[in-house]
Amino acid sequence: MEYIHSYSRAQAIEDGFLIDASELATELGIKYSLALTRELYEALTGDNGKIWDLLNVFRMTARKARGDTMIGYVIEDKKKIYFKAIVHAGDDMKPVITIMLPDED
Repeated sequence: MEYIHSYSRAQAIEDGFLIDASELATELGIKYSLALTRELYEALTGDNGKIWDLLNVFRMTARKARGDTMIGYVIEDKKKIYFKAIVHAGDDMKPVITIMLPDED
């Protein structure tokens, strides 16, 4: 198969479509590279405290997960913000985690 164009995870982070949250994730004991989509990041208003809450909920959800896709939510300002987390192969084929809003791919 011949590819016409590919868009790497690194390019998506560089372009701002994905926000690298690996440093915070590492503090919580999450071993894989982790990024949030721009839309989810903005829903959390870019607040590190809210992102920390999301990563904590993700970590607890991941412990119970049986597959590579998880659904959860965090409560911020009295509303639920649902998220979908996917563990998949990154640019170098090592596992990475991408957390997004449920309607994103």
